[in-house]
Amino acid sequence: MPPDPPGLAFLIGADVLASPRHARWPAVRSCRDALERIGRLAAAAGITRQRQLLGVRASRAEVTGALRRAAAELDPDGHLLLAFTGHSDRERTDPDGPADIGWCLHDGTLPLAEVAALLAAVPPTALVTVMADTCYAAALSGFTVPATLVLLAACGANQEILANPATGFAARLEQLVLPGGQFNPHCTSYRWLNRQLREDSPDVERPRVWTNRLSAWSRRPFHPANSPQRPTRLGPGSAVRTGSMSLTLTVVPAVGYQVSAAVVGQSSRCLRRDALRDCAGRFRGNARIMPLRGSLARLPGSCRTGSSAHGLPADQANCKPQ
Repeated sequence: MPPDPPGLAFLIGADVLASPRHARWPAVRSCRDALERIGRLAAAAGITRQRQLLGVRASRAEVTGALRRAAAELDPDGHLLLAFTGHSDRERTDPDGPADIGWCLHDGTLPLAEVAALLAAVPPTALVTVMADTCYAAALSGFTVPATLVLLAACGANQEILANPATGFAARLEQLVLPGGQFNPHCTSYRWLNRQLREDSPDVERPRVWTNRLSAWSRRPFHPANSPQRPTRLGPGSAVRTGSMSLTLTVVPAVGYQVSAAVVGQSSRCLRRDALRDCAGRFRGNARIMPLRGSLARLPGSCRTGSSAHGLPADQANCKPQ
């Protein structure tokens, strides 16, 4: 197997703010611990070139310069991981326009529009992972970046981080992806990770995984680029169980793979679309989803739901087994 393309990680911890607007804000004391955890995740992803910008080094000049160099140096198929932990500010500069959101660095604010512009210079074939452990974290999803972007946001675009969270965002990420320093076998996709992060989270501070590429949802979080992104190919008759669903795989002539789902103790109308998508993504080939009621069985062709090559159901409400 060829080696992974070289990756880069820039880990920013803005725990010392000197600008007049932010100097009296309380320090974010979890910065160093968060960056250590993200550094371990980056190493698991095969990224050995890591640079931490903490305290006074987390300045506008240092951060923008690092991202410019990353855009110039990153391999076309490489992986750039950018992590920020600290305060964010939302300030209205135009009375008639929306408020501008930016990351609070040592000597001032770095607007998200400028962060997105710097990321836009990364080769479009590269992978960019941004871990934003800050207020308004998901707001970066509102900007266009040509490269594949995966955003791991500690909260929504209009939400703020609680002052004393029970578990820090970086700690929770590490627990879900790399518990005890070993990859979690259940963490098979970013879709799974998104559901786990949002589970039991307060509505006022709900983490979010976002990506600008449909194919990125099925990637295994923080796995090296050349590692298998999905479980080993399953053969006809193989079964997978996830939560209250059982899935079986059959071969349909001229179609390819077909994923059939049965719900234990509930109607097929109650199937969660995201759960079906996640399970369908675990099969290679052209996966088609067929809801069932009761035990696993094969539905007639007239009941097949439309799907894309990614196994996403176009419609399942009108599919009724005979």
